[in-house]
Amino acid sequence: MSDLSDRMHDLMQRVATYIPGFSGYADKEARRNSDSILRERLAQRLHGARAQIERQIEAASHGGSLELIDELGRATKAAQRARDRLRYASHGYSGFFDPVQVDQAKLENLYQFDLALVTAVEGFEAQVKAQLELDSARSLTASLREFDEKLDARDALLREGA
Repeated sequence: MSDLSDRMHDLMQRVATYIPGFSGYADKEARRNSDSILRERLAQRLHGARAQIERQIEAASHGGSLELIDELGRATKAAQRARDRLRYASHGYSGFFDPVQVDQAKLENLYQFDLALVTAVEGFEAQVKAQLELDSARSLTASLREFDEKLDARDALLREGA
């Protein structure tokens, strides 16, 4: 498969020499692929955080408070929603022939959003590594909801013609 990928890359490079503007298109396609890879990696990390929360629910069920178990359940659902939204989010760049094009300034804004998403996921991972108590579970759930709002803002930027 890598050999096929290399051949496609070589072919695109050769085509780029004959078509004005094609190299810029290829750069944008590379950005689109990078965006997809980043979102998938973040989704995987959220899946791992969700699994850790589920283990804490199991541990809490052996003598923990029902309120903590409920809050951890909400955090699990919020982590699942965030993971799904990342996995199935719109690409951070529209292709050359797509009806909505991304301008460079808005692409930079998307990169800033994505950096904030990476930082947030790292924070979730750190939070769930520690034993969650009721207050920290509530904080985690609130952070996951804020993350969902960041995804809404990112989607809105894309809908604006980002």
